[in-house]
Amino acid sequence: MKYVDAVSYSMMLKAYLASSRMEEARALVKEFPARGLPANKVTYNKLLNAKVVSCDRQGMWAIVDEMLGAGLKVNLITCSILLKSLSERSGESEVARVMALVDDFEESTDEVLLSSNVEACIRNVVEALGFNRLGEKTLQLVQEQPRCEDRKSMINTVVDSTVLKGFAVSKCIVRW
Repeated sequence: MKYVDAVSYSMMLKAYLASSRMEEARALVKEFPARGLPANKVTYNKLLNAKVVSCDRQGMWAIVDEMLGAGLKVNLITCSILLKSLSERSGESEVARVMALVDDFEESTDEVLLSSNVEACIRNVVEALGFNRLGEKTLQLVQEQPRCEDRKSMINTVVDSTVLKGFAVSKCIVRW
């Protein structure tokens, strides 16, 4: 591997992640500095996304800590990945940590990040209501959103599925 460059490493990393070989991917990233190729935001975002997809919350935060420890700041992609990771398994401190990172990043907020932020908030409120057996309130909240011009696009299949999942968990029957 005498003539390996950043593109080669990126391709290898992508192949490891695509085949769920996270340990090899992590080892490869640790090899970067020895080759004069420090890991960058793109590298960390790829690792972070893989951890989020595999529902490895502890691993996800280890990647974020490693990224920040390397002196890299989060960007729009990092924030979007973290926002999409929020679920009923997210504790209050985890939600607060994600929101603090979103507030702290240096780039200007674009519509994708804003949309991800609003969608994550609505999705988590809907999940919380549903899982606390408040199906009627969940449905009422979701039905109110399209009346607000700035929120109607946030009601999507993810939110609808979350409502249905909440009804299933609470064994609540409601006319849609």
